[in-house]
Amino acid sequence: MALRKPWLSGFFNRDEQVSRAKAKPPEPFSCDHQKSTYLMPIDPQGLGSWMGVTQNGVTVCLLNFYQGIIPKGPLVSRGQLVKRLLEQSTLVRMLDTLSHVNVLSYAPFTLLLFSREQKAPYGVCWDGKTHLKRTEVKSPFTSSGIDFPSVSQHRQDSYQTLLKQHQGTITASLLFDFHRSHLPSKSMNSVCMHREDAQTVSLSHVSVEQDEVVYTYWDGPPCEQQTKVASALTQQSSIISTYRQVKSNEK
Repeated sequence: MALRKPWLSGFFNRDEQVSRAKAKPPEPFSCDHQKSTYLMPIDPQGLGSWMGVTQNGVTVCLLNFYQGIIPKGPLVSRGQLVKRLLEQSTLVRMLDTLSHVNVLSYAPFTLLLFSREQKAPYGVCWDGKTHLKRTEVKSPFTSSGIDFPSVSQHRQDSYQTLLKQHQGTITASLLFDFHRSHLPSKSMNSVCMHREDAQTVSLSHVSVEQDEVVYTYWDGPPCEQQTKVASALTQQSSIISTYRQVKSNEK
């Protein structure tokens, strides 16, 4: 996960097992009880998601925390927690929901919440041991199930290399290139990750503007030419008035 300054433009790679079913592109959902509308892709296996944005511009991102301890007993898909939070619509209600979540029902995870209401992202981590803990969020933020310290360092180094190539200016173009990159090589260390058993399967970009939120989705490894699907919600006095979806092979 990497952010462009200001915070309201973020990119996210999803890494998954190659055997996992293909996700459905982002689309709008409504929660009548909370009177909320949000955009998110759907993982058909867990029926939840890894990233979404509400009509109010609150963005929720989930990364697996592979270094944690998996609780014993039946577990709920972590993607269901993302869906549950998006239904709350506002950051205040999301934080209240998190304070009452039974984390023992989930495998370890890191959650990142982005909102107009705060300058820095709100990050929490469940390590499978005690309770949710606040975690510092620095861009780019990453996770890995194999040799995390080394993988993380390689990706941080790749980011710095690309940042220099872009004259030190953080732009959407830089972050798009970063998430498609194979620096230092096409491997488990690269941001666009490739292993025999797993790889980067999609790239997401959420942009929150004054009166509109847009979720752009590239289905498939971002290093390859992929169809782009863009879904948008336009906000007028907190009421969603339009939804559009376009397909293109362009950036």
